[in-house]
Amino acid sequence: MARDRELAAFHSLTLGFQASYSFSIPRLTWIPKSSGTVAYDRMMINYLDYRNALYSKLDPGVIKAGAEPLYALDASIYQLYFSLWF
Repeated sequence: MARDRELAAFHSLTLGFQASYSFSIPRLTWIPKSSGTVAYDRMMINYLDYRNALYSKLDPGVIKAGAEPLYALDASIYQLYFSLWF
């Protein structure tokens, strides 16, 4: 069992999509090109040998050390950005 999350074994899956749109700004002649991008990623990580020690600290009488549930991370990542070429 690893106590360092960076050294623990895990399975991960990341799904996502991205869309970009290129456009020009006629009033600003010094910017020949610009674009806007929106992206979404769903990240799911399940650790095989890293346990969430916070459960045993919150209620030490109920969950013993070493019997905590395995750590998992589920995250939704949203990105929105604009680019200007000049």
